[in-house]
Amino acid sequence: MGGVKGVLMHDPNLKERLIEIRPSQTKVNSKDTDLEIVRCATYSQGYLNRQIIMLMSCQGVEDKVFMDKQDQATKRLDVDRMVYKLE
Repeated sequence: MGGVKGVLMHDPNLKERLIEIRPSQTKVNSKDTDLEIVRCATYSQGYLNRQIIMLMSCQGVEDKVFMDKQDQATKRLDVDRMVYKLE
């Protein structure tokens, strides 16, 4: 939409179609009303990196929780498919 940049989200609870724009989303003033969608959201798998683990640990999440998650992920690996076998 004319000079606006941001994320467009559908809320099925709204009775009418409505687009709300924060002032910070307007990059250029324009009278253009076409809506251009660059890409749609897709599923992406979350992961715990070192920074997230540190933050959660500081908030009281026990180390055992992270170790259990790592063990579960390791057990799901298909090692035979991942390791090159010499014959």
